[in-house]
Amino acid sequence: MATRAEKIAGLTNQQALSILSSLAAETADLESPEGTTEQARALGAVLSSQGEAVDLEAAEEADPAAAAASARELLLLLAESPEVQPSLDEWLENPPRQEQAAVPLILAAPVVFSGCIAALYAVGHVRFRRNEDGTWKIDYRPEVETPMDRTMKDLASVIARLMSSLIPGKPGAAG
Repeated sequence: MATRAEKIAGLTNQQALSILSSLAAETADLESPEGTTEQARALGAVLSSQGEAVDLEAAEEADPAAAAASARELLLLLAESPEVQPSLDEWLENPPRQEQAAVPLILAAPVVFSGCIAALYAVGHVRFRRNEDGTWKIDYRPEVETPMDRTMKDLASVIARLMSSLIPGKPGAAG
C-alpha cells in the first residue's frame, strides 16, 4: 500500500492544486484573508515578522508546474496535522478526475497562497485578524496545540522558500 507521501507524489499537477484548494477552504475561518492580494499581505506580515523577505507580487506570476510542486510540499506539510489527515486521506484515495480537478492555470499561484495560510492555521498556532487600519495582525496562539508544533521561524522559512520557488527565473523555480 502506498504511503501518503507516495500518493501525493503521484498526483497530477491539477490534482495537487485542486486538493490543496479544497483543504485550504476547509481550514479557513471568517477572519481568513481572501483573494490573492489580501493573502499576499497577510503572508508578507508573517514573513517580515520572522525576518524573511520574498517578492510576493513576483510569486503571483508562478509557472503552474512550480505552483504544483509547492502544492505537493504543502500537502506533505498538512499531512502531519491530525485534523487535516482524514480529509486529505479521502482525497488521496479518490483524487479528483482530471476534468473535476480543473484549477485554471491562472489560479495556480493563488492556490499556493491559500495553502500557505492553511499550513499556518493547521500547524503554526496562527490566526489572522485585520487591524483597524486594514493591515493584517498575526495572532500566535501557543495554547492551541498543533501536532507538528513547528516554531513560527521554521514555518516562515518553509513558506519563504516555497514562495521564492514560485518566482519565475529564480534559482530553484520551475520553468
